[in-house]
Parts: sequence; structure tokens; C-alpha cells
Amino acid sequence: MPFLELERLSKRFGEIDAARDVSLSVERGGVLAILGPSGSGKTTLLRLVAGFEGPDAGRVIGDGADVTDSSPAARRFGMVFQHYALFPHLTVFGNVAFGLEAQGVPADRIRARVQEVLRLLDLAGFESRRIGELSGGQQQRVALARALAPEPRVLLLDEPLSNLDPALRERTRKELRALISRVGITTLFVTHDQEEAFDLGDRIAVMNAGRIEQVGTAEELYESPASLFVATFVGRANVARARVEAPPPAPRGVGTVDLGPVRWDAKITGAVQRGTPVTVVVRPEWLKLANGSDARALAAVVAERRYMGPAAVFAIDTATGATFEWVSDPDAARPGDRVSVAPDRPVLAFA
Repeated sequence: MPFLELERLSKRFGEIDAARDVSLSVERGGVLAILGPSGSGKTTLLRLVAGFEGPDAGRVIGDGADVTDSSPAARRFGMVFQHYALFPHLTVFGNVAFGLEAQGVPADRIRARVQEVLRLLDLAGFESRRIGELSGGQQQRVALARALAPEPRVLLLDEPLSNLDPALRERTRKELRALISRVGITTLFVTHDQEEAFDLGDRIAVMNAGRIEQVGTAEELYESPASLFVATFVGRANVARARVEAPPPAPRGVGTVDLGPVRWDAKITGAVQRGTPVTVVVRPEWLKLANGSDARALAAVVAERRYMGPAAVFAIDTATGATFEWVSDPDAARPGDRVSVAPDRPVLAFA
């Protein structure tokens, strides 16, 4: 049975639908990432769950109880804000103890709980430090400690790593993943960072314009996106226009699309017939060098090469008129070379 459920939540601000009929669930101890671009409604959804905003319609259910009309404190959901919202005039101890003091917990229990959480987050010995004396990663852990100290039923994270530099973000992401696993707390977090969502989430919900486009594992979203938006938002994507040459025998089955110079096998989403216009999506790493005599080989000219260490990203001007990215061995080609490429699996097509 889901521990946290969102049932058809909707919220409108003026002419903007920040959340439209959103239904999601998180199992006890599970981690659900809400992934989407800026303005998609991610943070509004998190605030609806936390109780900082009231929905126009729908319900929030925690551990089987309807908490839609409950105050944030009554829900016992711990929240870590994007900018941490730490109190600069308080020490680390004071920040972590804040929620417990607000609940009227006895002083001896507060001391014990704060010490326990600080040890859990490798912050023992930092009790008397001021917030301004901490690094960005340490501040993030203090914010987590403050959220975890009252023993919340659910942990809510708003863009938890966005304020950290890339190297620190990667290290902190690993620490956060280990912490969530160790604590075993049901977690819902929002992010615009695909790598963060893939790394931390058991499941990922892709959000766009207030709606949930698809919920699935990282592999499902990348390999079998349900919509053109998901296909192009998740991972790199080359996009071209085509027409259906041979419809698939079943919905979302494999058919054939005609791009003009070539025909490719494609997993086609949507009701189609021969001649239906579709948008084709092919991942850069799906393209491989092909023999020019291969019927699937697409002729192209290398316009640019970006060295990325073990691989290079090539920009190639194709015979379809579209410029594609192609990921391959750094020595595969040089700018100006004429090449032929073909996908090593069926591409994606959306009617």
C-alpha cells in the first residue's frame, strides 16, 4: 500500500495551471523524483504536499490518512528548501534543535536527538559553529539534519543540490543517496537535473506544464518515453520529421518510417497509418558508422567535433537537412569528413 498518495491534485494561480489533476504515489521507504523544466509546477506540487499551499481540488494522503486540510506541522513531513532557509543567527545545534523546541520536546531529549542526527550526517563536533562558517555541502547537511530531527514521516526536498558546484554536487549526491537508504525514509524530491533524478529516484515522474507526462524508472523513461516531450527532455535527442512507411502491427510496436534519404525501423507511439507525419527521435549514442551500401545508412558531413575524453560528440549535417549529434570514438572522424551513420536499434517516432 502506498505510504504517500496524491489524488488528482490541482492548483491554479490566475491563468496558470501550476498543477493539473496530478496523481502520484510513493511506497513506504521509496524515493520518487519529480523531474521537469523551470515553470513546470514541481515546487508548487511539493508545497501542496507539505501543506504550505492548499489545493483547489484533490487530496494528499499520508499513511492512509487524509491530511489535505492539516497544517504543515500536523502532517509531520520534513522539508528541505532549495536555499536551505537556515537561521544565520543560530549555531548548528540551534538550527537542528529548532523544530524539536517548537514541539515542546524536553531539553534532554532535544540534546540526545540533535547529537544522534549530527552523527548520522557526519556533523558531530559542529554543534557550536555558525552557519556562515560552513561550506555549501555542510549547510546542506545541516538543513537535512534539521528536517530529520523531528523524525518526520516523509522527507520533502526542493532542488536539494542546485546550490552546489558540480564536483561537490556529485559527492553530496552520493552521500544523500546513502543517507536516504540508511534512514529508510519515504522521500519526494523535485529537480530539473536529470542526472540527479536518475541517481536518487527509485522512480521518476516527468512533469510539464502542471501535468505528469510519465512515471517510471530511469531506464523506462530513456528507452521507452511515452511522449515526445519526455523523449526530448530526458537525455540527448536528435529530432527529424518523417512519414510512416509501414505502421506497426500493434500500438507502440515497431514499424518503418521514411526520412527521405533512408528508411529506419521505429517504435511508433500514436495511432498511425501509411503516410502519417511523425517526429523521429534518435539518441546520439544509437548512431554507428555504417557502410554506404547499407539501406539504412544516412549520409552526413562532420561539422564539429567536441572531445569528451573516452568519447567525442560530433555535430553532423545529414542528408535529411537536420543536424544530428553523434557520440563515438574520438578518432572516428574529423570536421569535414563524409560519413554514413545508422541506428543500432529502432528509433522512436511520435505521431
